[in-house]
Amino acid sequence: MYLAFSHPHLILLSGFEGLTIDPKTGIIYAMLQSATIQDGGDDKTTSRYTRLLAYDVQGNQSTLAGEWVVPLPQSSKGKTRACSEIAFVGDGIFLALSRDGHGRGDDGGDSKSKYKNADLFSIRQATDIHGSKFDDPSNPVATDGKLDKSIVPATYISFVSFIDDDQLARFGLHNGAFLSQ
Repeated sequence: MYLAFSHPHLILLSGFEGLTIDPKTGIIYAMLQSATIQDGGDDKTTSRYTRLLAYDVQGNQSTLAGEWVVPLPQSSKGKTRACSEIAFVGDGIFLALSRDGHGRGDDGGDSKSKYKNADLFSIRQATDIHGSKFDDPSNPVATDGKLDKSIVPATYISFVSFIDDDQLARFGLHNGAFLSQ
């Protein structure tokens, strides 16, 4: 799902990319692909701090149950590696599928991917910002790529890389531009 470009705080084709559920509590978690515009999402070098939202969907209504800031990985050039999907692992732990350059390598004409990972992040020690001043777009969680000092973000670690030339070759695959046959 993505929100229309006409929304003033999201960029085209960026929105809720990750959706998962805690099977014990029924809480649904949704994560934005990268930061909203007010949080720096209008530039890949400042769009690192995205939001994870939790919704309680029990009964006839859904209510926002939590909201955390997740620091996405960045390239050596300082460009954010967006998240394409998340999965609930257990008690505040999530798996995130992150990748570089729209999934086709880094920007700048390089078609070879450098980052396609299954990463882990934890919100156990992170600040729950729902119901706070950060609900108002005039109070961003990050300005110019710097996180507000009052927020403790989720802990994010690299876990498994999907870019391994030997493993890709086993399936007739490769990392880079299409090959002509």
